[in-house]
Amino acid sequence: MMAVLVAAGTLAAVFAGVRLFERSLAFFPLQGEGETPASFGVPFEAIDLTTADGERVHAWWLPHEPARATVLYLHGNGGHLSLWAPVLIGIWRQGYAVFAVDYRGYGRSTGRPSEAGLYLDVAAAAAAVHARGDRGPAPLVYWGRSLGAVMAARAARDRVPDGLVLEAGFPSVRAVLEGTPFWLLSWFSSYRFPASEFLADVRVPTLVIHGEADSVIPFRLGQRLFESVQGPRRFVAIPGGDHNDPQPADPGRYWTALQEFVRTLEAREVRSTPGSKHAGFEARRVRSTPGSKHAGFEARRVRRTPGSTHAGFDAHRVRRTPGSTHTGFEAHQVRSTPGSTHGGSGAS
Repeated sequence: MMAVLVAAGTLAAVFAGVRLFERSLAFFPLQGEGETPASFGVPFEAIDLTTADGERVHAWWLPHEPARATVLYLHGNGGHLSLWAPVLIGIWRQGYAVFAVDYRGYGRSTGRPSEAGLYLDVAAAAAAVHARGDRGPAPLVYWGRSLGAVMAARAARDRVPDGLVLEAGFPSVRAVLEGTPFWLLSWFSSYRFPASEFLADVRVPTLVIHGEADSVIPFRLGQRLFESVQGPRRFVAIPGGDHNDPQPADPGRYWTALQEFVRTLEAREVRSTPGSKHAGFEARRVRSTPGSKHAGFEARRVRRTPGSTHAGFDAHRVRRTPGSTHTGFEAHQVRSTPGSTHGGSGAS
């Protein structure tokens, strides 16, 4: 009896300790604001958004005219917008409009970070960027890096973008801790960050980028995250790329992959049935420069049940260049039950 009581007391103490320190182990925010896009000569608008629970989160809008795409950028668990400014400016200089947000407790945002709180923050950011009347007709891409990849997957599940970029991401926090003493402790934590679970309900084209030399999130976890993607997908490995690189280790490969991905979104043609929100025929064509590792062709026909929002038949066909490793997008077939929102199964 005494042994049982001791064991129960030990478990209770471990549980309480994990819950007490989980916030400080998951988030590494910096407060305030230093450099802004103006420091780099880039025009921007500072915005404060109000979340569903009343917190105020700070965001930057970097317009670009014309823009290849509009990027909602969701950064990792460390720093603040000023620390991430060189990354944001790098994306902007490639021809993209950028909307970036600091999570609660980061930078000039109010509150304290938590997993549930961050989901509310990205929901507010996604709603704000969708509502902008000045972002033009270019595709909208959610781009998350590290912890931000989880946030981007969650945002894509709840408010659909045209495309999704997951950089240096992971399937879940428990996957990150596998093989370490902290894995057992993770079962006592309230934090899960289940990117793979969110991706089960996402069907938009997705680009997964991971550095081969990532010293924080191992390369194999990026591959596992990629396997969770249910829609058209492409995996791009960056030779020599590490987790916190301020600039890509292989800029040519990195930016070319992004441009090719966005081109597939730009080339989309949609003919919708009158009165239907998503029904009709949709085609995407991907043509890449000769010798590219990502060349290919994708065709997509969508037939949906009248009155249904997402149900129906969705097919992707991919033709790849012989000998190519990751050409085009991978193919999936999804049959959904009439009237379902995200029902069906994916095959890759």
